[in-house]
Amino acid sequence: MVVLIPAYEPDDRLVELVDGLHAAGLIVVVVDDGSGPMFSSVFRSISEHADVVRHDLNRGKGCALKAGFAHIANQHAGHDVVCADCDGQHRLADIVAVAARLGAAGDPDDRIVLGVRTWNGSIPWKSRLGNRLTEQLFRLATGVRLGDTQTGLRAYPAQLLAWAMSIPGERFEYEMELLLCAHRDGITLESLSIETVYLHGNASTHFEPLRDSARVYRPLLKYVLGRGFRRVSIYPLRSPRTLP
Repeated sequence: MVVLIPAYEPDDRLVELVDGLHAAGLIVVVVDDGSGPMFSSVFRSISEHADVVRHDLNRGKGCALKAGFAHIANQHAGHDVVCADCDGQHRLADIVAVAARLGAAGDPDDRIVLGVRTWNGSIPWKSRLGNRLTEQLFRLATGVRLGDTQTGLRAYPAQLLAWAMSIPGERFEYEMELLLCAHRDGITLESLSIETVYLHGNASTHFEPLRDSARVYRPLLKYVLGRGFRRVSIYPLRSPRTLP
């Protein structure tokens, strides 16, 4: 299993996460998405325990994820992938749990496992409102109720990496496009509850509320207008069942 982390201007939380993942026996790939020389010390600190893929300029989360997928397909062929964020929002235990769920024996290989936040505790109102809105739009577009469409903690089987690299999108809209294309293509989505973590009011995020929200909602609205695609089932993992 490989853990893929897109990183833009990270701090020492990335170092702690990489050290923990390495200690857990996981391969780690980090994409430096044009962070610049001020952050070179952070990437030097992780280079012993992680492959570091570099972009000279910031190209966006979607581009960073696809660059990471390409590197994994070339250097770690046949490995499944878990994507996680670098800002401390994903606990080591949750990353390992999502990885283990994807690798569970006897389950289908053509599925994506999503680490879905429980939305308990102190959560910035903008984050809570934004997630609720995208949840409703996603349900309107697909007929599927998915509690956390914006989660960055996602596990993909090796056989879906080429498919994931074919999905359009360069920045934050990429992850929404991927969910919509999974619905279109009949790929099963599974959800696994994880802890909701917002550090310092989510001050470290690089998500620009107006600009990036528009990017995320654009593919949703296009999908609503083009409804009629096949339906995907979402199975909460608290009560596992046999998938079709």
